[in-house]
Amino acid sequence: MFFIKNRDKLLSVAAVITFLIAGINALEYFFAGKRYLSINKGIVKKVSREYEDGKNGELYSKTAIYLTSTNRKFYLRDKTNRGAYIDVSEGDTITIYAKKRIQFLYNYEKRTNIYCVERGGEVIFDNLSIWKASAFTYMLIYGGCSLLLLIMYLDQVKNISISNWFKKRFLSKQQ
Repeated sequence: MFFIKNRDKLLSVAAVITFLIAGINALEYFFAGKRYLSINKGIVKKVSREYEDGKNGELYSKTAIYLTSTNRKFYLRDKTNRGAYIDVSEGDTITIYAKKRIQFLYNYEKRTNIYCVERGGEVIFDNLSIWKASAFTYMLIYGGCSLLLLIMYLDQVKNISISNWFKKRFLSKQQ
C-alpha cells in the first residue's frame, strides 16, 4: 500500500516523465527534419506489397523494403490513395530516411518507419508531414497529461488548489 509520501513522489515522477515526452515531441515537431532520421543507403534486396480492404471499402497497402546493407525491415502501412505505395524495385539504389529505434520510446507511430525515400538524389517518397503530425499529437497529449499531473501534485503535496487560491484572493480583498 502506498503511503502519502510515496504517492506524492509517484505523482511528481509521472509529471516529469510526461513533461519530458511532451518536450521531446515538441522539439521534433518544431526543429527536426530529414537529418534527424536514420539514413540508410543501399541496394533494394526485396520489396513486398500487400493489399487489404479496410473500413468503408477503402484499400490499404503495406509495403516492406529490405536493403542489402542492413537487416532492418523498412515498412509503410496506410491507405493506398494517401501514398502508401513506394515505387521501387529490386536492384534500385536508394536512400531511406527512417525513424531511429530510440524514437519509438516517445513517438509511438506504428504505421510506418519510412519517412523519405530518395533515388539518384531525387525524392520519390516524402512522408515527413505524417511524422510532424504524430509529434504534434503526442506533444499535446503528453503536455496535457503533465499539466494535469502537476495540478494533482500541487493539490496533494503543497495544498495549492484552484479553489484554495480563489479563497485566498477573495478573502484578502474583502478584509
